[in-house]
Amino acid sequence: MDDDDFDEILAATRRFVRDVVVPRESEIADGDAVPADIRAQAMQMGLFGYAIPQRWGGLGLTVAQDVELAMELGYTALAVRSMFGTNNGIAGQVLVGFGTAEQQSRWLGPMAAGEVVASFALTEPGAGSNPSGLRTRAVRDGAGWVISGQKRWITNAPVADPRTRTPVNNTIIVAVVISILAGFVPLNYLADMVSIGTLVAFIVVSVAVIILRVREPDLPRGFKVPLYPLTPILSVLACGYILFSLPWYTWLAFSGWVFVVLVFYFAWGRHHSALNGGGAGVIGSPR
Repeated sequence: MDDDDFDEILAATRRFVRDVVVPRESEIADGDAVPADIRAQAMQMGLFGYAIPQRWGGLGLTVAQDVELAMELGYTALAVRSMFGTNNGIAGQVLVGFGTAEQQSRWLGPMAAGEVVASFALTEPGAGSNPSGLRTRAVRDGAGWVISGQKRWITNAPVADPRTRTPVNNTIIVAVVISILAGFVPLNYLADMVSIGTLVAFIVVSVAVIILRVREPDLPRGFKVPLYPLTPILSVLACGYILFSLPWYTWLAFSGWVFVVLVFYFAWGRHHSALNGGGAGVIGSPR
């Protein structure tokens, strides 16, 4: 895009952000959503496809122009840019650079127009920003696919596809329990309970690192713990030392929680785990 056209887009975006979005930041935060009229205006301005090439209906900004636009969008709540960031970023650019002609024709136009919101399902329980560590697999099954694995923290998942199997029930249960505890348990007790849970989790992870290195030495690893085995051993010792300094009531409460969790796990969770085959299913047709 030439500089004159981009200057107009940049000015329009600045007015949109400062005159339309900023005065309604509290509304966005309280409602935990971007209002429909703001979304519609962003669509009309072409913001859902500013980095998608013009041949597919996008604005086709250069990298330098993309950065300048991001600076204007960064003036307000990050939720606004997240609304169309994946369309222009990792999902859109993957399609532009590596998608088949059929995929590009089918998806890039609607994405640029804001008719489709993209989502990039990267994060898993055991993998973050290292795609080499992904364990989710898709296997063709007739006209569809069998997808097995776990995903979490996926930006735009609720609006990208209503079939996403996000842990809604777990989130609600945890929120209710935390709210009740926060209302009736003194804050210093809660802090001690959080500490013991976190420290035990660190110890479990550190021990798991040692076990996996021994049992599966050839497992592909996008990231390796440095100074193995010294680092995980020191982690266990340090966390263990802090654990034994916590008051007795923390251990009592923690033991009760562990008992409840183990009963639930062996009675239900173990048989419905995605890793145990309970989370696999046929999802749609290949796209």
